[in-house]
Amino acid sequence: MLNYSRTCRNPLTVLDIAAAGCSNCTLQTGFRQIFDLTPVVYLPGLQLCLAHYLLLLRPAETPAHSIADHWGVSHLGRFSQLYRTRFGELPSTKCAAPGKPEESSGSALAR
Repeated sequence: MLNYSRTCRNPLTVLDIAAAGCSNCTLQTGFRQIFDLTPVVYLPGLQLCLAHYLLLLRPAETPAHSIADHWGVSHLGRFSQLYRTRFGELPSTKCAAPGKPEESSGSALAR
């Protein structure tokens, strides 16, 4: 089984996932049926959602760019733009209140 969080610095490709036990065609079809997205669209969205969750959990003294660095982001400006488009705010302004992360309505991947 693939562990996406262990490979975040080297983003997964469709072929990496297919190598786990199905053909590229089967993978594409399955993603479209389940998520109404292709894997190429889904995987960066997953990366953004995981980065969002880590931003919610980070200690106040941890800068947002360290979360992006953890995920192997090579262009901070592009990451910020995609994050703002998805979540309506810049990653540098996202911080969690003490306690557990905010609850959101629905799947962030579906946005």
